[in-house]
Amino acid sequence: MLYTLAHKIQHHLPWLWEMIEDINSWLFSIRYGHRLKGHEKMFEGLHDDYIVRAATIDDAKMMEHFFDQQSEYNLRFFHPHKFDATSLLKLLKRRSMLMYLVCDKEGGMVGYFFIRCFFISKGFRGYIVDERQQKRGIGKLMGKGFAVVCQALQFPTYKTISKDNPASLALAHAVCKVEVLEELPNNELYIRCN
Repeated sequence: MLYTLAHKIQHHLPWLWEMIEDINSWLFSIRYGHRLKGHEKMFEGLHDDYIVRAATIDDAKMMEHFFDQQSEYNLRFFHPHKFDATSLLKLLKRRSMLMYLVCDKEGGMVGYFFIRCFFISKGFRGYIVDERQQKRGIGKLMGKGFAVVCQALQFPTYKTISKDNPASLALAHAVCKVEVLEELPNNELYIRCN
């Protein structure tokens, strides 16, 4: 399976993974870049209390601080990439990594979601809500954000969810049509979200 192979390359051959990411980013930009023109404005009016927006390179330090503030417990199921400012800046510059923030009215970050896009018409999604802000509808708001971006891209997105994380599984069912494609080791489900 492509997901398993990608994970093995990412963890065992990081130099090859970086090369693949750069090529993918370039090809994705050529194939899908036109669909995302002005996508920063797609989120206007999604919510009255929160602002959903595309992350920029100026947000790397704020994002690092956000992740530093999360407990190990809140991050136990969320490890799609490194959380230091240097690594985040590198991802923010990649055209195939669509990164979004949910901020309160004062501009403080309360949630993060992303779609790691592949030029072969697939995306891998992930999200996290600040543990101090949970149960306020931020996860469902990010689900609306995913829907907006996926409508522009017009291709399916995928996600892994641990069976030990019922809250994330319930959120996935609340914001998209979930199709379980495979049961993975470590008690994880590989799902398509449409």
